[in-house]
Parts: sequence; structure tokens; C-alpha cells
Amino acid sequence: MPRPESVRLLAEKSLDEVASWLARGFFDTARDSSEDPFAPHSFIHLAQHPAEGIEELYAVAPPELQRSLRAGVVMLGGYCCHESHEFAQLDAQQRRWLLSQFLRLTANLLCIRAATTLAKIACDDSRHWPEDVFREEVFPDCCVCLQTLGLAFARDAYAGIERKQEQALRLELAGALRRVVRKVDYFDSSFAPRTLAALLGTAPTEVIAHLELLSSHMNEMHRRQPEQKQLAHLTGERIVSVAFHALARDFYKLQIGAADARDTWLLDALFGAEGPLFYWWSDDSQSSIGVAQYADPEVELTFHSEGLRFAALPPETRRVVDAVVAAWPDLWKQYSDPKRPIDLHNWREQAVGHKYAS
Repeated sequence: MPRPESVRLLAEKSLDEVASWLARGFFDTARDSSEDPFAPHSFIHLAQHPAEGIEELYAVAPPELQRSLRAGVVMLGGYCCHESHEFAQLDAQQRRWLLSQFLRLTANLLCIRAATTLAKIACDDSRHWPEDVFREEVFPDCCVCLQTLGLAFARDAYAGIERKQEQALRLELAGALRRVVRKVDYFDSSFAPRTLAALLGTAPTEVIAHLELLSSHMNEMHRRQPEQKQLAHLTGERIVSVAFHALARDFYKLQIGAADARDTWLLDALFGAEGPLFYWWSDDSQSSIGVAQYADPEVELTFHSEGLRFAALPPETRRVVDAVVAAWPDLWKQYSDPKRPIDLHNWREQAVGHKYAS
């Protein structure tokens, strides 16, 4: 851990000075071109690894110094782009090491300003890496780093930043995430659940747009890896927890009119036996019904034998979604009184006297 005096001396430097010191320190370390690449602030070498030293420094740094260190991470990312002068001076192994340090610091310091650089590397630099290295390491690692940044929004890890700045950062990060998804030659369907979760954390009201972008990948993942079905339920839980109202508002926009429709996977994710909108109760007939375990005063959902009805919403959403019935007839099973709508807004109160899953 750096001494307070060392932190104070570094904090007196300007943003550009600190940023250049960090980026050049890692670059010179990669080239092994200096005996003390982080001089004159050599306390970084007290850590087992230079990235660990920066992380320890960041943990005790005042806000302005933290801002300067994040600027240094962005500068370091620039060195990892093929068009930079620094990139041309490194061999393949040195480039890979430098990129790994950039990715680690971006994720651990939650440096959102690096998102655009991450997307640039993932989408523009494939010709400047060995194909197997880019496909198996560079592109997936950039995706994971972007996902980490997006998921941090979902857990309020950026609390305290100004509203205007937050919106700009959300737009920047969402744009970077969407860009890597569109790199179809490298974006594997197994990346889809975590990427969707990251987009929901970044822009929860745009759930339908995220589904338009990623549902085909989710369907492909289920086709290739049916044993990963639990991932879909976890994704469904995340949608319900952060974007339930947006999903209810725009549910009619989903493509669920046929068994092979784009968003059919979401029906099972939400209403399947392990989904967040499934409710199991036992009586003589042992029937199953889907219900919402989420309370939103602006949304009233009713479930009955004909489908799922959204009320207290715009007119186009106030209709029975017959397409759901066509897509998944097994969902709508007979229960004790099929003519009586089930008010999902107060489903627990209505379940009195029945067993239900917690």
C-alpha cells in the first residue's frame, strides 16, 4: 500500500502528467526498456504486479487523482489500438500483455471512458492480431470487460456521478456494447446472456431494442447448449427486476407468433417452471399458472385462459396477446376457474389457501 506522502506527491501533478506517467509506465514495462518505468513514483513496484500497484493507489487516492488515473487507463488503451505509434513498436507477446493490463485496469477501476476504445479494438483490429489469438482471446476479453462495465450500472457502482454525466456515460457504453454484438463474425451466442444483462444495466428502458439485437443469439445458444437453460431464467429474472414496466409496456412488440419466432425463448425464461413469472400451486387438479412476482403501481397484469392482458397502459398494449398462446400452448393449462381472470398485481393475496413456491 503506498504511503500517504507518495499519494500526496502524485496528487499534485496535473491530469495529463499522471495519465502519461501511468500509460508510459506500462508501455515501458511491456518493452522492458527501462529499469524503473514508473519513476519517480517507484512505490508501484512494491506490489507484486504493476497493475496491482495502480489498484492499491486508486483505492486510497482522492477523487481528482482517481480521475487522473482513469485518464491514464484510457491513454493506455490508445496504445493498444493498431493505429497507435506505440502498438507498432511491440511484438505480439508484448501487445497481448499490454492489452491484458488495460483490460484489468478498465474493469477494476470501472473506467467507462475506455468503452469506446474497447469496442474499437474488438471491431477494428482483427487484421492486426493472429486470427486464433483475436478470436479466442482479444475479442472475448474485450466483450467481458464491456459487460463488467455495464453490469456495474445495474448495481449502482457509479453512484455519485452527476446526472448529465451519467447519461452521457450510459450512451457511450451502450453504443460500445451494441457495436461488439454486431461484429457477427466473432460474437458468439454464449456471450449473449451477460451482454443482455449489461445492456439492461446500462439502458433498462430499452429492453425491446436489446432483445431485437440479442434474441437470435439467445435462441442459437439454446439450440447449441440446451443444458444452459438456467441462463435464460436468470436473464428473465434480470429483465423483471430492472425493466419490468418497460417489458409490459412494449410486450406487444415481441416476435412470439410462432414456435421458431425470435423472442420465443423469452416466454420460457419468464413463464417456465423456474422463471420469475411462474407460480405453482397445488390442488386436486395440479394445475400451473403464470403470475408476476413484481409489484409496479402503474402496471396491472391479468392472466386468464386466453392469454396475458396488460391494462392501465397505452391502448395498443391493452389486448390479449394471442401470439403467446400460439407460440406456447402448454403454458395455458386449465385451472380451477378458467373464466375468472387472475389479477397478478395482488397474486400473493389471491393465493391464500394454496401452496406456492417462494
